[in-house]
Amino acid sequence: MNYKQISNIDQSISTSLEGLSDAINTIQFKDSVGFTIEKADDLINFNELHHPGVYLIEVSNSDRVTDFNEWSENFLGKWHDEAYRKKFTPNSRKMRLKAHLESSNMDWIPLYLGKSRNIGKRVHQHIHLGLDKPTFALKLRARKNIQDLAFRLSCIKIDVKNYNVIMPLVESQLRNRINPILGRQ
Repeated sequence: MNYKQISNIDQSISTSLEGLSDAINTIQFKDSVGFTIEKADDLINFNELHHPGVYLIEVSNSDRVTDFNEWSENFLGKWHDEAYRKKFTPNSRKMRLKAHLESSNMDWIPLYLGKSRNIGKRVHQHIHLGLDKPTFALKLRARKNIQDLAFRLSCIKIDVKNYNVIMPLVESQLRNRINPILGRQ
């Protein structure tokens, strides 16, 4: 293979990436299931979610707090409680929190966005994994101080042959658009 062939392949990839970005911009989370931590196993059919794609976990602003700073201060006070720190759980992201300051939609706050080859298994980990486990996850059931909150799960099935190339781009672009308040990035 010579330089010209590499250049042609590069151009083809660039064109494809532009098309991928346009396609990602049209993706919308539509179907969702609400749940509490206590009722998650009754409401979420983890086996039905045995497919690759992206998922979004949101938390309800059930107290109808209208000021995002007030809501986030209350929620993050619980999330960052010393009992739950340094337990392979995601931290809040200041930049992503700021993106919600002007939001008029305060009913559901995007908490965490992820990708997985098996969404059902991964979401099950986010809910059920214990704090003592080194796998990175939300570990919602182990957080005794948020048991009264309501959550919502939305998924988009994306089954692609080039998962390792495409899905990080999908996840990143959706993360930049939705701004979940927790995560590594």
